[in-house]
Amino acid sequence: MFKNLQILMINNNISENDIALTLNLTIKAVQNRFNGITDFKRIEMLEIKKKYFPNYTLDQLFDNDVNLIKN
Repeated sequence: MFKNLQILMINNNISENDIALTLNLTIKAVQNRFNGITDFKRIEMLEIKKKYFPNYTLDQLFDNDVNLIKN
């Protein structure tokens, strides 16, 4: 899930651990969100966008349509 976010994280050398630290969550909690076991809270989505990807919309980040993130 969240292919766009994962692609951008790889391209920008941002790890799941970085996201966990930013959101004050365990790595397992972040992995659960990426695997669709637990939903990202809106506040978490906004924090990821604000800190790492301010030039992208939430739709672009949290969608699986990789065409949304191509320049």
